[in-house]
Amino acid sequence: IAGDDMQVLTMTVPPSSEVVTEVGSFMYMNSGMETKVELTLCSRVGCSEGWNRICGGESCVKVLLTNDTNEQGYVGLTPNFPAKIIPIKFGTHVGSGRSLIAQPGVYMTELGDVDVGCSLDCSLRTCCCAGLGICRQKLSGSDGSIAFLNAGGTIVYKNLKDGEIITVDSGSVVGFEDSVRLGIRFNGKIGTCCCGGEGCFSTTLKGPGRVYLQSMSFKRFKAAVTQTI
Repeated sequence: IAGDDMQVLTMTVPPSSEVVTEVGSFMYMNSGMETKVELTLCSRVGCSEGWNRICGGESCVKVLLTNDTNEQGYVGLTPNFPAKIIPIKFGTHVGSGRSLIAQPGVYMTELGDVDVGCSLDCSLRTCCCAGLGICRQKLSGSDGSIAFLNAGGTIVYKNLKDGEIITVDSGSVVGFEDSVRLGIRFNGKIGTCCCGGEGCFSTTLKGPGRVYLQSMSFKRFKAAVTQTI
């Protein structure tokens, strides 16, 4: 991963292998690489993969960067917005057998076997007020597989102990292990809610498990740019 911000991910691609990435993240590749697409709504096993990707904030189209040569290849990928790249290794950063629940649209690319789907939040409180909506992105993978996420600003991660609770700005949540419990907290009196700049509710995350936070979400970035134009 190169750069301090708006980073670039360079990946080596062995012969007869491919890299799966989201639409629009391609930057460069060597001459032996080929670009293909896969429409997951027309998969041989059905259209459920495509709909799960759409509900998780991704395109139903996968971009496949394939090395059909007998030599090692390489590709360079970059996020679709000003962002840093977060590598999430299953079995290390996410516990074995667990999934990562994430902000819709944070997935960028993968190494190994990673499933991009969605997780439904059936709680009226959190789906309306916790900032992630009713359809959250769900990333699952075999141990050793790596999912690369994109998020803005400075990236902070916390490894919460069992029962430990942190309160965060709703737009700052990138993702968390599925062992973490999502909740909300009322921000206080009417004056605080109306004039404090954080709205009526903040998001709470209760351990155990890892959580990933960003200091500048794309939504906040766009709002800041709009105010200066």
